[in-house]
Amino acid sequence: MGDAEVVELLKIANGYLPRVRLEYDRLKEERNSLEADLNSWKAELSNTARTYQQFVDRNIELKKREDELQRNIDEMENRKAELQKTTTELLTVLSRTSGKQFRQR
Repeated sequence: MGDAEVVELLKIANGYLPRVRLEYDRLKEERNSLEADLNSWKAELSNTARTYQQFVDRNIELKKREDELQRNIDEMENRKAELQKTTTELLTVLSRTSGKQFRQR
């Protein structure tokens, strides 16, 4: 390759070099912007996942509390039935006893 060809290639390279550098800088800025967007989305996703997990944990706690309250209600209903049975039995005994007392007088 002769000197004239080298000079011509340098002219061409120097003509394209600024455009190549500008395109490189533009692409580098675009990449940085996309990385920033990606990091923002990752942070948002992390916050959403944390909020959802808190929601799930709270629902589990509420379900446990609901189950506990239902057991208490069941126990109270059983106790109520027992008391009603006892009351009925006592009223029956009382009515029989009262009837005997009135007959004996």
